[in-house]
Amino acid sequence: MEKRGIFNTKTFGLVIITIALTIVIYLISPSFLAKGNVRNLLNTLSFQGVMLAGITILLLSGNFDMSAGGVGALSMLIFGLFVQTMKLPLGVALIAGLLTGVICGLINVVLINVFNLQPFIATIATSSIFGGIGNVATRGNSIAINAPAFTDIGKIALFKLIPFFFILMVIIVLAHTFVLYRTRFGRSIYMIGGNMFAARLCGLDIKRTRTYLYISQGLMSAISGLIWCCLRKQANPGGFTVAAPNMQAMIAALLGGISFMGGAGGIGGAAIGLVLLNIFTTGLLMIKAPTFITTMMPGILLIIALLMDNINAMRMRRILMAAAIKQGAVAKKVS
Repeated sequence: MEKRGIFNTKTFGLVIITIALTIVIYLISPSFLAKGNVRNLLNTLSFQGVMLAGITILLLSGNFDMSAGGVGALSMLIFGLFVQTMKLPLGVALIAGLLTGVICGLINVVLINVFNLQPFIATIATSSIFGGIGNVATRGNSIAINAPAFTDIGKIALFKLIPFFFILMVIIVLAHTFVLYRTRFGRSIYMIGGNMFAARLCGLDIKRTRTYLYISQGLMSAISGLIWCCLRKQANPGGFTVAAPNMQAMIAALLGGISFMGGAGGIGGAAIGLVLLNIFTTGLLMIKAPTFITTMMPGILLIIALLMDNINAMRMRRILMAAAIKQGAVAKKVS
């Protein structure tokens, strides 16, 4: 198959669309690129982008995690209780919050690996459990975080514009990208997502790989929740669940070319998809679009992304079938 140049890739197309959309929104509402709006956008991308890194790798392996929002909500609750209610040291509270994410990831993987539940169904169930614990514990209220050593981190910004958490998110995304493209483990993720049965025949331990991925995803969800908690200066599980960064990340991953069936796509395209999605939704708010439009647009974009994924899969099947027919014809001619 002929190698495509970067200017023909889907990622480059998304970059062009993102730039064009930014220009259009700026022309309609010049305040869109005001310093405060840009910083708010980067802060939003921070906790969504961390969530995106874990979700993308899971999707590439052919797995799902619908509980990521609930995991982040529960992690911030544990952090809030430790640091605010129990008055424990900040470091202890942070470790407890992160460990909560890891434990939630382990619970998911036990249900999938040991009890052989479908990842999609199992994580929908745990999503309601994790999120429900947070809402019951707080009774729908929030826990104000009065720990300046923690909340002041959200004020740190490079050149007074680029937030610290955005830089942290970029580092995490780049680290995941390195693992995917430069390590044997990353190649095994693509192989498992592309053809699980072939991967098993090649000697790959699918359950072990899945364990690492769900633990990593739990950790990423916890970090995402803690970033949100710091920016809002409150532990509000219900608010984080409503913000649904996991759904935004999943829509962005599919828009960026990640196959819903696994084995195709990359984090770069998913990250551009997340930027595009946030610029689009922020732009709708800036031009004062009706609320019902901004509410339903993520769902419409998800359907579009799924249709694009389905069309891509059908095209790949046709290419593979044509190649098989051609190979059979050549073999018949030789014989």
